[in-house]
Amino acid sequence: MHVFYQHLPVGHPDRQKKAVEDIRYHMGDEAFGEVTKLFLKYTRDSMPFEKFKEYCKTAGISGYLVEAWYEELFGRCSGKKCGQREFMRGLVKQLGQNQKLVCATYSQAERDGIVERKNNATGLSAENYAIALWKDGLKKGWLT
Repeated sequence: MHVFYQHLPVGHPDRQKKAVEDIRYHMGDEAFGEVTKLFLKYTRDSMPFEKFKEYCKTAGISGYLVEAWYEELFGRCSGKKCGQREFMRGLVKQLGQNQKLVCATYSQAERDGIVERKNNATGLSAENYAIALWKDGLKKGWLT
């Protein structure tokens, strides 16, 4: 596996991000997105690190890459419900600027109870709300 993160010193702020990019490069965008969507159904409590490490091992991912991906996935909201913006920002960080994939993952997370709306005064479906949240984030600058 080609690795970019190793070129950065330990403690460098971009090291974790580069390690996750290495995993995406190794797996390919489509597979990475699908696996990420599956993992996002779990919390830190329901997916202990050792279990996660075993799943990664089957995909040929080991060492610091596993630690970085685990923190990327489960560090952001570890065990608590995420705020809508926080969760959307986490998805963009994890999946990239792919609106279709990010919004599909967000809407599934809403249906699964991982992220919740405080009210639904507009009556939007999870899918349409995710798209509206995406557009709001770009317009107001909190998603860039």
